[in-house]
Amino acid sequence: METMKKIIKNSIIILLIGGATAGIYFGSYRPLIKGQKYIAAIGKRKEVTSVESFKKIFTPALHYKAPLSDDEIVKFISGDIVDMASSGKQPEEVIRELLAFIEKYTDKDDVIHLLNTARTYHFMWIQYGGKEEYFKKAEEGYMKVLTLAPKLPPVLYGILDLYRASGNAEKVKEYGERILRLWPEDKRVITLLQTIQKIEEQ
Repeated sequence: METMKKIIKNSIIILLIGGATAGIYFGSYRPLIKGQKYIAAIGKRKEVTSVESFKKIFTPALHYKAPLSDDEIVKFISGDIVDMASSGKQPEEVIRELLAFIEKYTDKDDVIHLLNTARTYHFMWIQYGGKEEYFKKAEEGYMKVLTLAPKLPPVLYGILDLYRASGNAEKVKEYGERILRLWPEDKRVITLLQTIQKIEEQ
């Protein structure tokens, strides 16, 4: 009987040690390695000469299995793509390919992933000829984020700016008033709504 108790006790200890080791490995070590791979990729940015070279440099970090840090790296890369789209310095096709590349890794329930996608389409609409396709995807993306995070400032201001740029006064008023209910001292939005009112009164 005493021997059986020792066996059970030792088995429990072994299981606890194994669990702790696995926790350290998957919870700390693998995310650390993934982070190092991403930092190494950033260090090679100057080597990016095409979409293919961009994919080649960043894919190892994206493919390295460390679930706890996957979403962070996708946020960083998709944020870079937003910046590239907003600058308008890259050809339209490059931004399209980069967006298609990162969307394969996008979590469809992650607010920041979705917001970065919507913002990319928003800037593509502005920078590449005002294509209806980009406007619709930006609008749909913002709406999806609003269902998940209805008070998130970047999405509220993003969709307000989208409608402002498109000249949709009714939508600007709708989202401007929504923003002012949350942040009543926002002078930029107050001025925007006052300007619309003056135009409508003429």
